[in-house]
Amino acid sequence: MTRILSILCFLAGFLIAGCQPSTPSEEQVKADLIGQTMGDPFSFSWKFESLAEFEQLEITDRRQQGNLLEYDVHMRLRDTNMDRFYTANTVIAYRRTNNRWDLVSVSRGSLQQVPRPAGVPLNQ
Repeated sequence: MTRILSILCFLAGFLIAGCQPSTPSEEQVKADLIGQTMGDPFSFSWKFESLAEFEQLEITDRRQQGNLLEYDVHMRLRDTNMDRFYTANTVIAYRRTNNRWDLVSVSRGSLQQVPRPAGVPLNQ
């Protein structure tokens, strides 16, 4: 009887853990950023329009407290219209509702133009 209860408790714990949504991946963060804006609206800002703008996105730190999740994110971006390159750092916040993570904010962060990486051809 004790063995059966132990197995049932183990399975219940496994099922409960399996019902929790996994946190957003780097690929999901990219997709969630489309349509969002970061930067200073009075000087220079970036509106994410396409996945092609992301040369790199790396989650460098994460903080979670209950249903709130914050990611520190470093990005290398490419302005495909002007063929310019930028680095960006920002904090992205998510809230878990109805068993899924929803993007709630993108901080102003920092955005800086950088030289073209070596070996990257010009847009034609």
